[in-house]
Amino acid sequence: MTWRPYLDALGQDHTLIRYDQRGTGLSDPVLSNMHLDNHVADLEAVANAAGLDRFPLIALSQGVPVAIQFAANHPERVSCLVLYGGYTEGRALRDGGQSSEAAVAMMTLMREGWGKPESAFMRAFTSLFCPGASQDQLADLVNMQLASTSPENAGRIRMAIDRFSVVDQLENIQVPTLVIHSRN
Repeated sequence: MTWRPYLDALGQDHTLIRYDQRGTGLSDPVLSNMHLDNHVADLEAVANAAGLDRFPLIALSQGVPVAIQFAANHPERVSCLVLYGGYTEGRALRDGGQSSEAAVAMMTLMREGWGKPESAFMRAFTSLFCPGASQDQLADLVNMQLASTSPENAGRIRMAIDRFSVVDQLENIQVPTLVIHSRN
């Protein structure tokens, strides 16, 4: 599939700008201020540094609440939203909330199993996100995890994003928005 027809329809420059969220990739590995507003400020800083006045914003997974909050805060800067596989309320806030025991268990699994192909965490992670993954695909996922962040940061990021909520901002979104989400 090519994105060219969709980009042409937007009438925008075809430059894609992607950034690493706090604590991942080439960003500062020391995590601090993991509040949603700080993630939104990071997005704004990237857009400002790139000289983007008004632009389409594509967000995946935990980037979705960040994009929604940014679009609500800066409606003049976002021409449209594409939201893929995201949420408006983190795990700890929806469906009765995540118990503190479940959160501690997930943190322990992540710290102990992040980037380890034979760990229970990796088996659970791949069954959720890459069911039927081959050994080569599993190895690629493990390498990606190790390159993206430390086990400690992975757990801290998970705890923070589980508390993101932008439900109260949805009525403030005034741009065309495409929501893509799979079932099961």
